[in-house]
Amino acid sequence: MNFLLFQLGWFACVISAASQLEWLALLSIVAVIAIHLILVKERVPELQLILVSGLLGLTLDSLLITLGFFTPINSLVVPGIAPAWLTGLWMLFGITLNHSLSWLHQHYVMAALLGLVFAPLTYWAGHRFGALRFPDGQFALSLAVIGSCWLLVTPLLLRSARFLSRRYLRQNHSSY
Repeated sequence: MNFLLFQLGWFACVISAASQLEWLALLSIVAVIAIHLILVKERVPELQLILVSGLLGLTLDSLLITLGFFTPINSLVVPGIAPAWLTGLWMLFGITLNHSLSWLHQHYVMAALLGLVFAPLTYWAGHRFGALRFPDGQFALSLAVIGSCWLLVTPLLLRSARFLSRRYLRQNHSSY
């Protein structure tokens, strides 16, 4: 269910952004996150993880955009800052870390390799849908840089998920 919710949110967001309907992209992100938070038991660490994922994504994608590795299309763009819909995709990824991707918590090397391979594919899919573009002649380099970033980011986010969940449980379930 979690994976399907993520996929639905991803497609709705990317197609909306590519269609110059950024407001609909943001609405789909909010709807998916709201449904997710209704369905989970421990909402506080989940919300913290979603925010951490979004902040990390905003920072990394803003850097990649500034360095010219890709450009969002049809977005309310502030130069040097990733658009809200793109940051929202990172937040959607955050909902998977303790659920459909929880099996990766003990397999950081596998998580890194999956980030290396699958993250560039999602950016490429975003390009194919028309939500972003890569610079002429630098398609392969851009995907390699994105993959390299996700090689590091995926295990980092999984570690953050574990840390936030454990901290919350310690704080709220300790006995006196």
